[in-house]
Amino acid sequence: MNSHEFAHSGLLTLKSRLPWLLVIAAALVWAAPMFALLAQTAWQTEAGSVGPLTLILGLAILWHELRALQDHYAKGNDFIFAGGMLAGLVVYAFAIAVSFTTLAVTAAWIVLVAAVYWLYGWDVLRRLWFSLLYLLLVLPLPYSLTYSAGAWLGTALAQYVCWFLQLAQFEAAYRGNMLYVDQYELSVELACAGLSSTISLVAVSVLYARWMHKDNPIRIAALLAFAFPIAFGANLMRVAMLALAVHWFGTGVLGSFFHPMSGFISFVVALLLSLGVDRLLSIILRKRA
Repeated sequence: MNSHEFAHSGLLTLKSRLPWLLVIAAALVWAAPMFALLAQTAWQTEAGSVGPLTLILGLAILWHELRALQDHYAKGNDFIFAGGMLAGLVVYAFAIAVSFTTLAVTAAWIVLVAAVYWLYGWDVLRRLWFSLLYLLLVLPLPYSLTYSAGAWLGTALAQYVCWFLQLAQFEAAYRGNMLYVDQYELSVELACAGLSSTISLVAVSVLYARWMHKDNPIRIAALLAFAFPIAFGANLMRVAMLALAVHWFGTGVLGSFFHPMSGFISFVVALLLSLGVDRLLSIILRKRA
């Protein structure tokens, strides 16, 4: 192929993709106020900090599954599409106007579902249930819920770490989310309570379960159920590590690289435990079969 033919081929490819590129560009412009609202509110919090990664993963999964199902499309009903799109756009505009983040994300999701239905039909929409539901993980959790969950996790972690230290013959006590080690007073704040890592682990576990056990909803549900206690155990290990580090090296260690590194270590441990649970379930089911 000479340079002229190559350029002509490239131009034809660009023309064939131009409508989709324009649609994607328009969608990004339309969703820009929602992204800005998320960046200013939910994504600034500990629980919502994993939102951008969840959104990218969700859109990537949706695009991958859409490409795999492109031969199954059948245009949806125009009236159903118009109704869903109109409802979504009205709610979206209202939510952006009043800075209601959760409602804005919900309305954007409704518009996305309506567009997928219209372009690809009901059969494809039904097959995309996982990727569409996964995108709902982007929904910001209410502050009252994250605050309550973080407070409960902080208190529970302080209590169990205190019991562990006392069992190991260390001087320790706790009150609420406050942990006392020797003469030091430590507060198990929201960041250390592991709400963000718990949400991250649940999101990753869901992706892994879907990838490995696509046609086995029981296995998916089992791995999702184990994600919560595994995340709690990993965060328990992290707080215990930090408490022991303070006992040996003083509170200065909390301002060192060890503090963020302990979070990374605990998340890796949680992932390995999730993989181990999946392997154990495979062994048990194989023996029962």
